[in-house]
Amino acid sequence: MKKIGIDLDKTIFTLKSLAYDILNKIQFLKNKDKIKYKEIKITEVKDVNPVIKKIHKVFKPKHYKPFPDAIETINKFHDAGYEIYFISNRPNVPAIVKATVAWIKENNIHCDKLILGCNNKGEYASQNGIDIMIDDMLENCTSLIKHGVKAIQFNKNQEEYENDIVMLNSWKKIGQYVENFFEHETLNEIEEIMDR
Repeated sequence: MKKIGIDLDKTIFTLKSLAYDILNKIQFLKNKDKIKYKEIKITEVKDVNPVIKKIHKVFKPKHYKPFPDAIETINKFHDAGYEIYFISNRPNVPAIVKATVAWIKENNIHCDKLILGCNNKGEYASQNGIDIMIDDMLENCTSLIKHGVKAIQFNKNQEEYENDIVMLNSWKKIGQYVENFFEHETLNEIEEIMDR
């Protein structure tokens, strides 16, 4: 079965939270020399209780707005039979885990696995058979390529094919690229199709 890895923050939805950015950086720095992550079983996560909801307001979840076509494209991947892995460096502390799962459920996004606290996405994706990964950070995309995983950088500001990293600026284009990737799997063929 084909597997698609997808980052969460600034890839599926916007994120405007200084508190989250600080926690994320601390977690990354603490664990940068070894791969560390936690697989979350979405069906086993209980709803967010009122205390956690109050704590989580610091992270401003109401500001998490999905990018146009993101949810539809991801669900289309899932309906086509691809396994969807959400792979994020987002801290795996209980409040954030519960709020993340609540956001996924509220937005009716299909997801087979949720991986949080993943500080080395290239290594994780390689070890777990991810065929293609979508992320907003160039350094994560570079790590993915280094580990033999196809990378798409979601970049709202530009679109290009460079150094094995494909930069696309919309989820509609990501959907087309992924569909063509699994059909053709050579960069030249895909570029020709995408340019039509």
